[in-house]
Amino acid sequence: MVNNFKRLESEVMPQYFKLAEKIRVGADFIIEQIGYNARKQDELLRYMELKKIRVPVLANVYVLSRAAARHFSSGRIPGVTVSPELLARVEKEAASPDRGKAFFLEFAAQQCAVAKGLGYGGVYLGGHLKYEDYDHILALSRSYGTSDWKDFASEVNYDLPDEFYFFEPDADTGLNSAEINRRYLASKRPKGLSSLRLRTSLTYRINRYLHDAFFVPGRLGFRIGRTLYGFAERVGGRLQRGLHLAEQVVKVPAFGCRDCGDCSLPDIAYLCPESQCAKNQRNGPCGGTLDGRCEVGEKEGIWVRAYDRLKACGEEEGMLHRPVVYRDGSLAGTSAWANTFMERDHHGRARTPGPREQKRKSSQTRE
Repeated sequence: MVNNFKRLESEVMPQYFKLAEKIRVGADFIIEQIGYNARKQDELLRYMELKKIRVPVLANVYVLSRAAARHFSSGRIPGVTVSPELLARVEKEAASPDRGKAFFLEFAAQQCAVAKGLGYGGVYLGGHLKYEDYDHILALSRSYGTSDWKDFASEVNYDLPDEFYFFEPDADTGLNSAEINRRYLASKRPKGLSSLRLRTSLTYRINRYLHDAFFVPGRLGFRIGRTLYGFAERVGGRLQRGLHLAEQVVKVPAFGCRDCGDCSLPDIAYLCPESQCAKNQRNGPCGGTLDGRCEVGEKEGIWVRAYDRLKACGEEEGMLHRPVVYRDGSLAGTSAWANTFMERDHHGRARTPGPREQKRKSSQTRE
């Protein structure tokens, strides 16, 4: 699943980065989230072609009703949005004698035709309908001429206010040109990055410095930490408990640390997924944000914040270029610093080949 029907750059781009990682680890096809914006559908396929991501993509067509449109528009269904303009159209059509049914079915058929015309591999068709209604939608979509979808695309094009697009618009089609968003590109050049860095918090910069000095293997700080924590584990007692307490004194007020023992702060621009994300997302964003806000509560999504922080350092495109993180529940309540220095956490596991990898390397050596 990928959800690029988002308003903010910091929501859209991490979705694309996560898409690439899903393909890298073995996804055979992609389903796009429900959306009512043909330009964003076109953008997804263009982005995948640009990045040489070549797997089948299914469009997601949900047949609207007045009730569904109201729910989607209200933000009560995480990850699915209906723009004010589309909601107004739905309300108007729903006032007709058939409560808008003919319009909703034809609108869905047009979406299917647009998806086919754009090059989607198929359509995931959903809604609360009878079989006969679904059959009617598919039959209607097949009845259109081969070029009709181009006209429909301009009608199925309900974007959000100030919505971010990766490509510049194509004035003739109402979709996208092949040119990447000029404003986006400018923001990645030295002048743009300098402006972003001015808005980056001092706390974040300090965290980066301390991590690089003490938690990167091979650095002097890491060697000192490994020696200290190795000694503490051998003697145990007060020293070991004292070091763990000192860690909590620092990390609880600074990050809201939950003492999981397998810390992902450096994975997410020093934002804690245990305390600051309702889903504890460690491997990229979910699709549920709305205008950058988490679907649970009103706080800003941690991956939105992480994107902004990393972009200021020119590192946002690599934010997910790492092994998939699996939190080790057996480490809960233990010192994350100790687990990092002694290479017991997911960072250490990523550096240490597992049994299957060791066996493969051994086999290659014998050959």
